[in-house]
Amino acid sequence: CNCGPGKYVKTKCTSTQHAVCEPCAVGAYSSGTNKDSYCTDCTHVHCPSQAFFKSKCTPKADSVCECNEGY
Repeated sequence: CNCGPGKYVKTKCTSTQHAVCEPCAVGAYSSGTNKDSYCTDCTHVHCPSQAFFKSKCTPKADSVCECNEGY
């Protein structure tokens, strides 16, 4: 009854049917196996001016900003 990373539960499982999973939309993610009915919004759409993207948001992982050297 779970969905894998990068997906959410669109329709819950029953005793006769598996859960229906859908991929996360752009700007959202699900990092692990889950029973969630939604994906989580990405934390950073843009990094602050003194930072850069260490990794951008993907359907399976949140975005991570890292400070520039000296900040």
